[in-house]
Amino acid sequence: MPNSSEAEQRLLEILKPFKDKHPEIDIIVTVIDWGSAWSRITTAATGGTGPDICQIGTTWSGTIASMDVLMDLTELVDKEIGVKKFVPAAWLTSGIEGRITAIPWFIDARAVFYRKDIFDKLGLTTKNLDTWEEFEKTLQKLQDAYIVSD
Repeated sequence: MPNSSEAEQRLLEILKPFKDKHPEIDIIVTVIDWGSAWSRITTAATGGTGPDICQIGTTWSGTIASMDVLMDLTELVDKEIGVKKFVPAAWLTSGIEGRITAIPWFIDARAVFYRKDIFDKLGLTTKNLDTWEEFEKTLQKLQDAYIVSD
């Protein structure tokens, strides 16, 4: 799935050192849009025609792993990769039933927007978002206030 405006070219650049080391291995990059990816990936998986390597959405990992079509990578991760190469949260959707079946590729941060008028009304400031604990308390305060806006 495209993670940049030139996804195929970027992936081929990333794979170049591997290809240089293993010229006998053919690499075919297929870029598909996120809208059709679920259908194409699950159809390929259940039909036994899936690719050797595939990007899947984190929310899809458990379902696809439950189809028993993903390789158990637990030993590889333990011996070769190491879980500390990724933030702990990245591993939360990387497997099923204690087995690692997906390697985190990247994680991203999302922006948080807030309504200053509602924060003012509740006596909140951006300082109430400084820590995860404060963030959770602030969300609870917003929910408990049950403010209806136009």
